[in-house]
Amino acid sequence: MENKKLTFATIVATPTASSWSQAYTAGNLFAAFSLRQNSVVSEDKNEESLAAIGKDVINTLEAEYFTIEAKNLDSIKQAVEIAVKSVLEKETITLSASFASIIDNVLYLVVIGGAKVYIKRDDSLGLLLQSEEIQKTSSASGFLRDLDTVIIQTAQFNSIVPKEKLKTAIDHNTPSEIAERLSPFVHEQEEGGAAALVISYKEPIIEVLDEKEEKKFFDKLPKSTDLIFQVLIVRLSNKRKIFFAAAVLLTLLLIGSILFVSKRKEDAKNEILFQEVFTAAQKKYEEGQSLISLNKNLARDDFWEAKKILAENKNKFKKNSKHEKELLELSKKVETSLVAASSVNIIPAKPVGKESSILLATSIDNTPISITQDEKNVYGITSDVVFTVDKKSKNKKTIIPNKDYWDDVGGLGVYFGNIYVLDKRAGQIFKFTGSEFNKSNYLVGGMQDFSNVQSITIDGSVFVLFNDGVIKKFIRGRQEDFGTKELDKPLKNPSLIFTDAETNNLYILDKGNSRIVVLNKSGVYQTQYQADVLKDAKEFDVKEKDKKIFVLSGGKLWQIDLTSQ
Repeated sequence: MENKKLTFATIVATPTASSWSQAYTAGNLFAAFSLRQNSVVSEDKNEESLAAIGKDVINTLEAEYFTIEAKNLDSIKQAVEIAVKSVLEKETITLSASFASIIDNVLYLVVIGGAKVYIKRDDSLGLLLQSEEIQKTSSASGFLRDLDTVIIQTAQFNSIVPKEKLKTAIDHNTPSEIAERLSPFVHEQEEGGAAALVISYKEPIIEVLDEKEEKKFFDKLPKSTDLIFQVLIVRLSNKRKIFFAAAVLLTLLLIGSILFVSKRKEDAKNEILFQEVFTAAQKKYEEGQSLISLNKNLARDDFWEAKKILAENKNKFKKNSKHEKELLELSKKVETSLVAASSVNIIPAKPVGKESSILLATSIDNTPISITQDEKNVYGITSDVVFTVDKKSKNKKTIIPNKDYWDDVGGLGVYFGNIYVLDKRAGQIFKFTGSEFNKSNYLVGGMQDFSNVQSITIDGSVFVLFNDGVIKKFIRGRQEDFGTKELDKPLKNPSLIFTDAETNNLYILDKGNSRIVVLNKSGVYQTQYQADVLKDAKEFDVKEKDKKIFVLSGGKLWQIDLTSQ
């Protein structure tokens, strides 16, 4: 914003069982909108639905608006109509919204669903735009003047705060003061659809030095400067001394003024950048706060966006400056909320007997390099053989002797009776099929660097876990794009990974953080379980349907109960 200064404040009601609202800002785009549920549904389902729908409207609006090359009334109106289209098609939901875009000194407005926009200019308050039809947008544009105040609002806000009350609150007050005056009226009512944005437009002011600021500037000049003047003045006549001193003083005043104005301009640029960064991060933080009790996954997405914005911009401001301190304070709030939305479960492990897990009992009795299972058998691999243990009879037998088939085992998997062995040194996953377990290469296109592999697991796709926390996914022998997302902290010394065709999630034993991390099969973080026994765990057995995980640690078996996911 090169030729103006915008300040704004929001007023948003507390959501109710049947209505939800949001006051939104991003750069030069502003919106106040509400959603009302017409049909009767359960409270939890209703609130979550309205919040999620509202977030979709915001995301679509951002995608449409910020990709417009030539922003004018028609293109902005089209972006708004695309954003609200899906809501207008829902018979059970009523939308009321007002949107504003301020580019240079031009104001563009779009309203729908009974929303209104007022403007205070000089001592008068007038209605700029009103939605005439519930399902159809109305639009207008015009030029702003210095000290204009624009109020965009939903229909519900207007019903609580009529024009007379608005005029009283807005008189000679800043946006934040106006919001403070009007917020009590909104929160006294059980109307969750009331939302408004107060925007003040101010033309830039060219600032000059006053006497005190000049004195401060000259007091900071080095003493050596005075000495230079004295040496020069001694060699001149009295008249010349006076002329020279005046010229030097005027020159220094000019230089000082230029430096001072330049600093003010730089400060103004920093303030604009700070407002953009802080506002964007705070908006995502507030959206996450409004969703955390309804949908932790959606809330976590917003907190991560806020964290990303702050991390990318934290070095753009001076150390220990006011701006840096405010960003750090917001960062702490975001981190705290992110932890709250990250479903960290600290659950004490309880000891159990070997009969609780045939997989772990087999691991204790046979000490294989790697172990896995299917419905009927447990499979283990040593440097010499692949063996099975029947889960019913407990009979053990060798099924594949190592005839130079593998050298340095990095993991064992089974899928539909086929055996998969990852060999670190060969950089290959060997597949053994048929009654004779014929060997073939699973990977297509040559070797992989498997030197740091810790574990593999198979559900049709093959997931390979590395000791730095990287997970690679292979389908039909070819690597697919895959990565972990939204972890509260990186994996540290992970040792095992598990899933199968009947399991919904991926489970990772993260020994360095004494936890088991749960991801969905797209790599997105879901939850985690922390227990002291996990830091020394050698093996684990996940029984997702039974909501239990059994852990082999310190030569004993332990049980961790899963919460609902």
